[in-house]
Amino acid sequence: MSISTMLGIPPLLYLINKDFHSVDGGEGEIGFLSAVLAFFGGLMATMTGPNTRAVLMNVNPPDICGFVFGLCTISDDLGRGLGPPIVSGLVLLSDRAIAFNISALGWLGCGVFLMLVATTIREDEDAAAAYTAAATRGVTREQTGADGKNSTVLQSEEARLEEAQLAAGGGSRKKKKEGYSIVPASGEDDRPQQYYSSGLSPSEEHSPSPLPCPNRILALAKRNLEVHSSIGEGVYVPLRSMSASDKEEYNNEEEEEKKMAAEKKLVTKNITICKNNK
Repeated sequence: MSISTMLGIPPLLYLINKDFHSVDGGEGEIGFLSAVLAFFGGLMATMTGPNTRAVLMNVNPPDICGFVFGLCTISDDLGRGLGPPIVSGLVLLSDRAIAFNISALGWLGCGVFLMLVATTIREDEDAAAAYTAAATRGVTREQTGADGKNSTVLQSEEARLEEAQLAAGGGSRKKKKEGYSIVPASGEDDRPQQYYSSGLSPSEEHSPSPLPCPNRILALAKRNLEVHSSIGEGVYVPLRSMSASDKEEYNNEEEEEKKMAAEKKLVTKNITICKNNK
């Protein structure tokens, strides 16, 4: 854009300062060269406007594009409205040729600024694209900062799913074992009581009870499904129909979960009986 803007200046200056009464020996004739330069200059000058709007769209996040284009439209309208009075004032102060020469040379400043834009446009486009991608995958939530003020922050889908797991387990993420997201329950220091209440025998290798939804189901859901998380229950409900193979895998996982729950319930019952017999 900067090059096209600057290339449009020389043809315009030529047309402003040329004495057309003596071109090609015919009084009042413009000539072939002047027609070509007029076409070329107009072509170069018209490239800047549409491409400037494209640049603004690519380097700004969607949520502020309306504000940015509003400012662009206002500045464009101001230029169209104030430009003619300024040139008319220059005509009164000097003459017509000088006034139009000054107005044409003003595009040099525009070309310089567009050249500066070229040095940062790639980084700005990447930043805007990353923000947009994160916004489509995540949700916003209110967060209270150290100063006590609330601010809206962007939360990725992975972080949202993890928060749902943490809320379901009542603790914080600790480690992974056998493909499950392990979340220790409250009162972890009271290990014997925790072991018996979870339905598992005490041992040094014991890990707290797993969440009801294993990692492989979460991976399947995130890959092929639109997932709704019910925070506080750890339930993930598919919103879109699965393929036959994915549905079979999903059902197998549910059956495994039911078996594990039944085994855990039986172990808990046996431990309770043993404690009562003691």
